Amino acid sequence: MAEQVKVERSLTWRRAGCEVPQQHLKRPHQNELLSVAPQKRGLGLSQDVAGATFMAAGSSAPELVTAFLGVFVTKGDIGISTIVGSAVYNLLGICAACGLLASMAGCLTCWPLFRDCLAYGISVAAVIGIISDNKVFWYEAACLLLVYGVYIVVLCFDLRISEFVLRKLSPCCTCLGPASAEKHETQPLMGWNDDNGLRVCGRSRTDSGIFQDDSGYSHLSLSLHGLNEITEVWISAFTYVLVWMVIVVGETLSIPDTVMGLTLLAAGTSIPDTVASVMVAREGKADMAMSNIVGSNVFDMLCLGLPWFIRTAFVETNTPVEVNSTGLIFISSTLLLSIVFLFVAVHINRWRLNWKLGIVCLFCYIVFATLSILYELGIIGNNPIRMCSD
Repeated sequence: MAEQVKVERSLTWRRAGCEVPQQHLKRPHQNELLSVAPQKRGLGLSQDVAGATFMAAGSSAPELVTAFLGVFVTKGDIGISTIVGSAVYNLLGICAACGLLASMAGCLTCWPLFRDCLAYGISVAAVIGIISDNKVFWYEAACLLLVYGVYIVVLCFDLRISEFVLRKLSPCCTCLGPASAEKHETQPLMGWNDDNGLRVCGRSRTDSGIFQDDSGYSHLSLSLHGLNEITEVWISAFTYVLVWMVIVVGETLSIPDTVMGLTLLAAGTSIPDTVASVMVAREGKADMAMSNIVGSNVFDMLCLGLPWFIRTAFVETNTPVEVNSTGLIFISSTLLLSIVFLFVAVHINRWRLNWKLGIVCLFCYIVFATLSILYELGIIGNNPIRMCSD
């Protein structure tokens, strides 16, 4: 009797077109990624641009909260060290995770990676120039916001710029040749249609390559309002507790706050980036994964510029923000090398995101993290140790 009632309820929901598939309930992170679909479809964005903007900004919210806490609460280098550490983790660590955990080898396009790496290189160079004198003024923070604004404008005209660059540089650069200019096969995101927002009915191919007919019912999208504010509150609360506990542990064990930011906080605040990039990489969307990796780092420049600008322009107008650690200049400089290394490694790997690239990136991240920790602890170099309370 119970089974008959269950079947009748299932048929009723199917007729109404409102059945909620169980795989959606079992994979909440994928449902979060699907929230990018309406903005992507409405603005006509490609996968790489969507990954570098909406996806990067959403997954980098913990870094933004950490930057504000570092400027207004702890008033130390915990914020900038977390941003720098998460930048290295995003470039090498998440790239390694995508390569090792992806179910298939994804093909990368030269232009999106070149565009994002160039923008990030300019942002890192700007940060190095700003913190070179260990002081940040309001006009320097405004320059970081301007860099990110220009980056967004470039993304708005990405199609025209890419066509111009491909036309000019394809004769002398093989990676920008016709093979890179070909349009990749696009598939509609699950549960969305361009016309009415319902599921696209037709034939879908499984992992085995066999085409199967979709069911005749459509998915009904459900909008839950007010979740953005609740999510922001939870992210801010958990990030505050995370920063507080990391600082307490650092002071107890006599570990500098920059070391804690480069390691624990960097990996902890980059968990959303890791989950989002690995999930889209497992779906074969390598360009979106890489654009999220590098694009989130460009967004992190906003994480540094925004609290710096608010404090120096509106809160303490006559006092610049002090940057105490001289090791951050060295570590930020090595970021430029990691950008060049990532681009060269992808080119040598024939523009494929697979386990080979993952192993190389993982090894380089371990080496970079070890050298950065040794430099901040004063074991190598001539860098004085500064604690959180100094």
